[in-house]
Amino acid sequence: MTTVTASPVAAVEEALERIDARDPEIRAFVHVDAAGARRHAAAIERRGRERGGPLFGYTIGVKDLIDTGDMPTSYGSPIFAGHRPDRDAHVVRRIRQAGAVVVGKTVTTEFATFDPPPTRNPWDPACTPGGSSSGSAAAVAAGMVRAALGTQTAGSVLRPASYCGAVGFMPSPGWIGRTGIFECARSLDRVGFLARTVDDLVPLLAATAGVDPGDPASIRRPRARPRPALAPDRLRVGVLAPLLDRATPAMAATVRGTGERLAAHGADVRSTQPSETFEAGFAALHTLMRAEMAAVHEVLYRNHRGSYGPRIASIIDAGRRIRASEYISAQETRRRFRAELDGLFDDVDVLLAPAAVGAAERSHETVGDPVMNIPATLAGLPALALPAELSDDGLPLGVQLIGRRDDDHRLLDVARWLEDVVDFRSMPPLARAG
Repeated sequence: MTTVTASPVAAVEEALERIDARDPEIRAFVHVDAAGARRHAAAIERRGRERGGPLFGYTIGVKDLIDTGDMPTSYGSPIFAGHRPDRDAHVVRRIRQAGAVVVGKTVTTEFATFDPPPTRNPWDPACTPGGSSSGSAAAVAAGMVRAALGTQTAGSVLRPASYCGAVGFMPSPGWIGRTGIFECARSLDRVGFLARTVDDLVPLLAATAGVDPGDPASIRRPRARPRPALAPDRLRVGVLAPLLDRATPAMAATVRGTGERLAAHGADVRSTQPSETFEAGFAALHTLMRAEMAAVHEVLYRNHRGSYGPRIASIIDAGRRIRASEYISAQETRRRFRAELDGLFDDVDVLLAPAAVGAAERSHETVGDPVMNIPATLAGLPALALPAELSDDGLPLGVQLIGRRDDDHRLLDVARWLEDVVDFRSMPPLARAG
């Protein structure tokens, strides 16, 4: 497993060694730039830790939906095979300025949708790693890189994190600029991170949050609100009861057990039951995603229809049939949904829910169901997936924490404390990887 090190050169060599050993089976990377990584690591090391930046010693995998000026970016599609962007995406430029070394491009499902990728789950290669940030989650979980960039439109960061036993984080909308990322559904897309621990996420957020002039939705990062030291006996946790009903028994038990552990440490844990608007939100997200995806792909799909996979083709076809009135109605449902979830934070500090329906499915024909991640995505709330337990089959089960909008730092505070309470790190997360 890639470890925290003061030497970027040593970190890169460790990453490349791990990739050589594990990636022929896991297939997390679509491109590895060993020479470029070594060259960049040497340059950063010459600057030294003081001048190297907050991500000094970080090795990073970048989802192949995100442009890199020095590596091919195919967006998971044969249409763009060999495509070379002329510059880095905004978020890639920020992590490089902060001292991180990009080792390579990680596999994405085709245009970040649902056609299964070649990537395998590092816990059990017979299982899906989830999608669409499949390679990013698998690379981190297998110890190939310290962290990775992903994107999420429904559940594409948090679900793979849960399946692969990584930590996944989706910041509030507008915090991380999206210039240089292939659009999936503009009103829903967000950049996210995958890492081994919550502590590794904090410098990533600090290095990347801020204004992106090319992204109209980008906001100047809000000032961090004064946050007193986290007192577990004052933490209020709301368990999203409707999502437990959609989970497998093992996953529901994991969430309940996590709530019990929190309560044992003094937290006030209660069941939260939203109204009927909550259920309407799931259909609204699918309407928005299909319609916006059809708009993004209109010309490309007309010219290259035969090169699209069956699942993304069906989404685009469905999106082309959505009427303007349906789209407007879905946006209105989203407004009510958002207001309802915002209102829950009058009584709780964080929401607790499953990060996925269950453990990774033993199949290469699916990337899993994003239903557990739709509430935070649709409502525009920051969310984090954290490994909590192992299933009876020895696969990770992740819980999800959802925070108040733009209170991302508090969410990370709670997640760091929960990570210590759960102590998943004491388990052998790479046992299946050898």
